[in-house]
Amino acid sequence: MLPGSKARRLLFAVALMAVLAVGVASIAGFVLSSRNPFDRFVRFHPAIAPEGGFYPTARQVRALAKAVLDPARTNVIIGGSSVMYGVGQPADLIWTRELASVLGDEYRVINLAMRGGDVAGIASFTAEMLAREGYRIVYVADLAVALTAQPIGSTPYQYFYWEARARGYLADHPPRDRAIAANPLIAKPMLDDRLLTPLLLNINELRSYAAIRSRKDAVDPEIDPPQDIRYGAPAANLALYIHLSGLQPEAQWPAVQSYFETAVPPSIRRSTIISVCLNSPGVADQAPDQARANWKTMELLTQQRVEAAGARAIGGCDGFTPADYVDRVHLSVEGGRKLAHRVAVAVRRPSAAPIAETPGPLDPALASRR
Repeated sequence: MLPGSKARRLLFAVALMAVLAVGVASIAGFVLSSRNPFDRFVRFHPAIAPEGGFYPTARQVRALAKAVLDPARTNVIIGGSSVMYGVGQPADLIWTRELASVLGDEYRVINLAMRGGDVAGIASFTAEMLAREGYRIVYVADLAVALTAQPIGSTPYQYFYWEARARGYLADHPPRDRAIAANPLIAKPMLDDRLLTPLLLNINELRSYAAIRSRKDAVDPEIDPPQDIRYGAPAANLALYIHLSGLQPEAQWPAVQSYFETAVPPSIRRSTIISVCLNSPGVADQAPDQARANWKTMELLTQQRVEAAGARAIGGCDGFTPADYVDRVHLSVEGGRKLAHRVAVAVRRPSAAPIAETPGPLDPALASRR
């Protein structure tokens, strides 16, 4: 055995090296996470999203947003569900490319929507961050007919709220705090929030940076589905459409508004646009008249509650045809283009000249992809 003094010196040296290693890792993580790690970003496709095992950190997404957006322009942040994400639309034909093109150089657009996402989520929390830093933000998301927004979004994306909160990035919003405290399912993050210290967060940044660099060449797998595989399981989708067409009790509708107000703080709510879309007429037209009438009533009631909360609601898919969808809810490339023009009208309405809601002919360069 080593003499006592030598053993103590050895233990001290080992402890010092461990402390230095942790410190270096923390500093490296902090520095690296201040840079945008996402090359040629279009959206969070499965290889770079939680569904694929990668959890982008709050600092990474903040750096990404700052690399794409511009404090001197109006910045449109897209959030919400797989409809806004662009399921059914390849990356080079995604609807948000059309939106950016239509809006022009005075605007910047970034798509942070997630498959299975909610009104609140990575996109809305990023909008909160940048609004606090003086960026002009328009937040655009979708809300399903008659559904309520969740206070910090859906799983597996709730982790982002806890991390952004620990970083001090989010707006003060007491109704959200109360809702979280009252809900045992979301009252605590996976890791006790008292342990979400800058030191541990920065070490995680280093791990996350290594993970995203290993996925930098991953390909977005989304395709434009051929006609023969669109609208799969027609009988099951029609049955679901009819099942969901039951009118909700009048007492439930105030909750659509109150949950929305809880999920979206006033700092971004006043500049939020919510698309409320009906299901595809390719399914709806096979349903009884009463079912379709109920859906339309609930669409209007949902829009009214969003408007009463202080945001703006649009019938994002009103008047669309079966060809504008690839299934019961997701939009085709053609439908995405129509949505882009409709959203552009809503984004620009307070300021410059309006943009026609009806898009022109498909760009020949894009048409060659069809």
